[in-house]
Amino acid sequence: MEKATRPDLNKLALEVHANAVQHGFWEGDPSTTHCLCLVVCELAEAVEADRKGERADRCGFSAMLCDWTDPEKQQDPKQYAYEFQQAFRYDIKDTVEDELADTVIRLLDLAGLYGHDLNNGGAVISNITSKHKFTENVWLIVRDLTTGSTALTQRMRAAIVELEMLAAIYDIDLWWHVQQKMQYNKLRPYKHGKQY
Repeated sequence: MEKATRPDLNKLALEVHANAVQHGFWEGDPSTTHCLCLVVCELAEAVEADRKGERADRCGFSAMLCDWTDPEKQQDPKQYAYEFQQAFRYDIKDTVEDELADTVIRLLDLAGLYGHDLNNGGAVISNITSKHKFTENVWLIVRDLTTGSTALTQRMRAAIVELEMLAAIYDIDLWWHVQQKMQYNKLRPYKHGKQY
């Protein structure tokens, strides 16, 4: 399968943030620290998915939706939304790929709020490598995002680059998973049925 290309991160951040606002996640003006904690939670969920061996079945997902490639069938958006949600829950939800996509989405949401420029900046120096275990690479991402003297924009940009590197190590099409999770999130209820 052809891999998705890296999108314009600033444009995507605005789209992600608009959806988060629409779903109520910015009520009560949550702090940056609150948002960064949720990023770390997504990474912890990725570790837990890795521990359980939960990996996405992209072929299964596509097979479940293959009937919907016919434009005439897509004329029923409610039915397509239902089928998409079912396929997503069955083949992608709560997997390593899904949780890494959630991590990127949380970072994009925060960047969208503040108008951070994620497209421009210097080279990212990273210690993400295939020589490290999954947990060790995730820890490096957490450390680099939450500590250091660089500006938050730079740390968020670096975290996205490190997530891309981690995804590449595990042959994960990160941006495809981000696209699918964004579509799934648009179909979810207010605050995704959670308190925050």
